[in-house]
Amino acid sequence: AEGKARESLETLFSSCASGDFEKAAGYIVYRGSDKAREWKDTCTCAGEEEKKQVILICARINEYLAGDSRYSFVEFSLEEESEGNWYVLEVEFMSPGKKESAVFAFLEINGRFALGDID
Repeated sequence: AEGKARESLETLFSSCASGDFEKAAGYIVYRGSDKAREWKDTCTCAGEEEKKQVILICARINEYLAGDSRYSFVEFSLEEESEGNWYVLEVEFMSPGKKESAVFAFLEINGRFALGDID
């Protein structure tokens, strides 16, 4: 599970960095107005609401990757919540003069790990 979470996060990192929002969308949990899909599906860029969600998440990711930032995986854990099993990766970002950590939490949706939260 850890390898799958890392692979999904690295795909998200590269998709967001290159501005490939269509590809990134498939790795982001849908959290929009359609309650039947919320937490159970991934985003698409078909509608404005979903595209905006993808762009905002990519902007957050790109902030971590800005400049000469390198990253390393610090810790992996599994947490059970109402939405299902969350696969959680703590990542440390290092750039000249700065070091910060972020936690990326994934749900397994349609056989793929999709990002549902960044802390």
